[in-house]
Amino acid sequence: MKKLALFVLLAAAESLLAQTATLRGVVADESGAIIPKANVVLKGPGGLTNNVLAGDDGSYTFTGLTPGNYTVEAAAPELTLPEPQKISLGAGVQTLNLRLQHNAI
Repeated sequence: MKKLALFVLLAAAESLLAQTATLRGVVADESGAIIPKANVVLKGPGGLTNNVLAGDDGSYTFTGLTPGNYTVEAAAPELTLPEPQKISLGAGVQTLNLRLQHNAI
């Protein structure tokens, strides 16, 4: 009986986790060089705004997101994303790599 209850609990938890979205990617410049510590901003349903700093390897991750439509922006000193990137997230993991450009002087 206890094994069955544990199985049902684990199955329910897995089902709930499968209904969330994760967005990850790498921030680089026009040459493909990674950009550590870039600021990545995610805007989504219900006025959600979340930001993270890319790691030393240029990677960023947003987890536990509600599936839906999002806008991603990113910047680093002297670098910006030419325009916000729009993405529709479904359940599971999606990748969006970002290419920043040098600011015009």
